[in-house]
Amino acid sequence: MSVSQSGAASTTDLLSTSHGRFGPFRKDAEHFFRQALSLVPDLAEAHLRLGRVLYLVDRPREADAEWQDALRHARSHRDTFVAYLASLFLGRLDEDEQHFSTAVDHYREALAIDPAGYTARLSLGRLLVTLGQDSEGWATIREGLKLANKSAPTSRDPWSAYGFEAVPWQLADRIADLREMWRR
Repeated sequence: MSVSQSGAASTTDLLSTSHGRFGPFRKDAEHFFRQALSLVPDLAEAHLRLGRVLYLVDRPREADAEWQDALRHARSHRDTFVAYLASLFLGRLDEDEQHFSTAVDHYREALAIDPAGYTARLSLGRLLVTLGQDSEGWATIREGLKLANKSAPTSRDPWSAYGFEAVPWQLADRIADLREMWRR
């Protein structure tokens, strides 16, 4: 298990330990996200991360519902970070289920939220090429690669900042919020 400089293991590491595909922490993660949502039902990021846990343990219908909720709440709170990722994850899920036109729509939605989002651009381009729309697909991929090469650490695609240790700029506020919630 890798540990970040702060000493905390990443979510991915905790879910993929040697105790099975997602280790003993999957149930804990699901429990704590559900507990957070019972306290604050419109907590978009908790819906997003719960959806990710459910997707990783092959519960796509439940993941879809959580990501739809994450997207709805993120829009209402103008949380572009979560809205982008929810759209991206919904696109991936639609691809898995061979709902390709809906996947294209979700990737385009992610790009509308964050036009510099190279992960959505690369995902959309790859899917368009797969669907036989080579010209648009390859142009989209080329643009995504240009954006990825230009991306500075302070202006990354939200996907690259999704992991726990990759978002130190968010931690102080989140820790303060968690402390406040704990005091209630």
